[in-house]
Amino acid sequence: MPDQPQTQTLSLRISEGLRKRLDHIRKVTSLRKGEDVSTSEIAKQLLESSPADRLEVTELIREPTECLLRIRKKCEAEQPLSLAEWTVLAYYVQQGARCHLHTPVSRESCIAFLEAFQAVYKLRKKPNPGKDEYYLTKLPSEFRPGRQCSPPARGGAADRGRNSTTAC
Repeated sequence: MPDQPQTQTLSLRISEGLRKRLDHIRKVTSLRKGEDVSTSEIAKQLLESSPADRLEVTELIREPTECLLRIRKKCEAEQPLSLAEWTVLAYYVQQGARCHLHTPVSRESCIAFLEAFQAVYKLRKKPNPGKDEYYLTKLPSEFRPGRQCSPPARGGAADRGRNSTTAC
């Protein structure tokens, strides 16, 4: 009998919601294959099929301070960020905005974030119409691509009485 490579065993504690999802996938897979499939086999298949970008994001989030410092240094050096780095940056922007629900982020900061992501949107190599439409509907209309907008009013004596939103 040829020697089989030894496999590693991994034991995890998972939430009830994740267990239910795995069980549902297990049932569907069992029906499709016509034979029983274990939850462990389903979990293994999902882990093995996980895109490399997700694994890279997970690695980056493991050390948030160091990761964000590396991203900042790359930006200061005008080096491009990887998809995983952009994902991590967007994640922390979202977390930061959620933390300030009772003390809102300034309008100027929100505009700066939106303008930065709008600039990146224009630099993409492969547009994805399905995903683009979903994400673009989450942006305020004045920041959606294809709209020509004047800069937002910064508020001063000359701006009083004018609409404070960006004029498009």
